[in-house]
Amino acid sequence: LEKEKMKYYYLLALCCVLAASASTTAFQIGVSKPSFAARRIRSSSSSICATSKNTVSFEWLPDSDTPVPFVDTKGNNFIDCYVDSVATIDGIQYTVGSPCDHPVALCIYDEQDELVTIELEDEFMDEVFPVAESVIEEQFGEDLVLVRTPQTLTLAGELDVDEDTDDDEDDEIDEEEEQVELLVTFDLDDGREVHLVRLLDPVSLVGKVDQLNPNRRLLLSTDESAEIMPILEPLYKQKLDELQGEGFFEDELDEHSP
Repeated sequence: LEKEKMKYYYLLALCCVLAASASTTAFQIGVSKPSFAARRIRSSSSSICATSKNTVSFEWLPDSDTPVPFVDTKGNNFIDCYVDSVATIDGIQYTVGSPCDHPVALCIYDEQDELVTIELEDEFMDEVFPVAESVIEEQFGEDLVLVRTPQTLTLAGELDVDEDTDDDEDDEIDEEEEQVELLVTFDLDDGREVHLVRLLDPVSLVGKVDQLNPNRRLLLSTDESAEIMPILEPLYKQKLDELQGEGFFEDELDEHSP
């Protein structure tokens, strides 16, 4: 998708992941076979409400093709993102970005026959990731590389994207379910199947400006996320309402309709 079209879908999917915590992944998959739909589990921090004492503002930025590294200071790792917007809360600026590469997840079926993600910090990921990395290299060579980036794994390179994937899904899927696309399945030595899936819903990350290097953003800590995210989400909804009132989505739908 072109970047303009991606920004439209980014706005339209209000239930997009705001992956602000530097210590937890942004989503969890839980749905029975054979559907590869992913159900997001919201963190407990989402119940916290913003109070009137907060001074907040929100601004969409012009499109930019310049990658900005969002850094996980705990793991000394980073993920390149295109910056979409900024929010200022009580004088502190927070940057929202979407990954430059394809967000993906490694999943297995649990005892309840539900597809669940392998968490990034799980010891099991240490075992599975090198195998998945090798499988991707064997199947795609230098065209695709699986990267263990913070917040979400990413697949770097040119990936054939089926833009009609969402249209092929069952219309009755619950609105809380996140759609994913199966890319690769492989077996571990113990016989368990592992699935690499591409996340179809937009994924967003939030960070603060690195005072030592203003070209970087620092992903929020768990405590910062619990405080900031309940304030930040309503800003997105407010901006969406404003754009809907201006007829933005009607114009985009006409432009992108088949």
